Amino acid sequence: DSVPTISISDQTVNEDAGTITFTVSLSNPSASAVTVNYATNSGTATAGTDVQNGSGTLSFAAGEISKTITLNVTDDNIY
Repeated sequence: DSVPTISISDQTVNEDAGTITFTVSLSNPSASAVTVNYATNSGTATAGTDVQNGSGTLSFAAGEISKTITLNVTDDNIY
């Protein structure tokens, strides 16, 4: 089996949505557990202002190919 690669989905939500959820995926199932660290970074949204700062570790069990990360979105009416 080939070593899986990791990808994360791009998401767009209105600020009044309350949360934003990203899907983190492995390109193929792994025969053993896979662990990946993540952290938010400002882009079109400012981490800590528009969306909560987030960091942590995702652990994929053997054979598992997707996990989600949900962060709170701040509705500050500034676009």
